[in-house]
Amino acid sequence: MRFKKSMRLLSALILTIVLSCSVLGTAALAASRKDVTQDIWKTSGKTVTVTDPSGSARKYHCYSQNIKGDYYYSTYGCIITAVSIAASGFGVNASPKKIHAGSASSVLSEKYALKILKAKYRKAAMSLRLASQILTDMGIPNKRVSSFSANTAIEEIRSHLKAGKPVIVKAGKKTYKGVHFTSQHHALVLIGIKGDTVVFVNPWGGKINHSVLGKVNKKINLTVPELVKFMYSSKKNTNSAYVTKTKDGGGYILVG
Repeated sequence: MRFKKSMRLLSALILTIVLSCSVLGTAALAASRKDVTQDIWKTSGKTVTVTDPSGSARKYHCYSQNIKGDYYYSTYGCIITAVSIAASGFGVNASPKKIHAGSASSVLSEKYALKILKAKYRKAAMSLRLASQILTDMGIPNKRVSSFSANTAIEEIRSHLKAGKPVIVKAGKKTYKGVHFTSQHHALVLIGIKGDTVVFVNPWGGKINHSVLGKVNKKINLTVPELVKFMYSSKKNTNSAYVTKTKDGGGYILVG
């Protein structure tokens, strides 16, 4: 009897330990998943799914221009990377390197677009004109806007995001609420909207809602009107393939 009682107690103890380990394991797994979700704001290279107000989903790959040891991409690669990010939302998987280094016979390449535009390659930042042509060659419809008023930009960008489509914008060196994105000019990809707050991917590091300068690695919440404050218009050289003067590189592209 004592033996049977001891066995029952031992069995109960083992069961308690197993259940405890199971609960702890489940909690640890949940914590791990939570951490992964939180880390998306800091880690590049993630695939992000964005659901628009209608319930339709679009997946984006957060490519990064910050390629270790490569001066070209870190200095000039924001627009190429922005094109890669936006295109991924339409199922076109073309990395920044594939676009820049691709042959003139590939519709996914910078060289092919230059051939269409009858322009020559320059070691400089790609213009929105060239970015628009690459998207067109990929079969992705888009509308490039070089000169705009703040009200027009706010209305167009807001409605485009609500329709579940991305927008590539050029940000200048302005500072707003302690946030600034660049000391010259830089591209961002808007991929979603929550209320009136934009969700964007920064090609520098491929990070979401993050600035290059200032509040680095911190989640930044900006409404559409607040984001437009960083943008600027261009009235000259809007058909150039590359940006040689910062003031001539402004505008945005409504993709899709």
